[in-house]
Amino acid sequence: MLFALYIGFYKNGKFNHDNWKVVTNWLAKSCNNVLLYSNLSLPHVSKSNLEFLEIESNTDETTDYKGYRIKFKNDKTLYYLEELIFNIHLGVSHVYFLYNDICVGELVVVDYENFVILNISEDETDGLSTLVPDIEHNIAICNKHKSDIESIIGDKMWYPLRHKT
Repeated sequence: MLFALYIGFYKNGKFNHDNWKVVTNWLAKSCNNVLLYSNLSLPHVSKSNLEFLEIESNTDETTDYKGYRIKFKNDKTLYYLEELIFNIHLGVSHVYFLYNDICVGELVVVDYENFVILNISEDETDGLSTLVPDIEHNIAICNKHKSDIESIIGDKMWYPLRHKT
């Protein structure tokens, strides 16, 4: 099932909402690599400690974006995404959070409200939703921005991240 989690706006090139920290902490345990499409250069993408990362080019020739598959050598290295300065002006497009080749989350970076789309079971939502400081706010803002979320995921069925029903 697809669930949306609001992660807010950018501030100084970073996400400024507490939910970004929550979701990166959760993803640190749930994925082992990311696929990043961006106009960022390899030195910018790899600015963190490379002994914890393995980066390979994964560019899609049909787009103007460079593609990078970033494999984490331990579960602490996902935190590098939390600190990476994406900078909208450099054109980060998509970030796919993967466990091996299975997509567990997707982030389409925009210059307004941002959402991580999580592909998780309803059982998994309870553990994650209890970590979100204000789950009711997440539900309200997801419902308010329903058309923005649907423009990201198309006609797939989705729900705001919420407590298991």
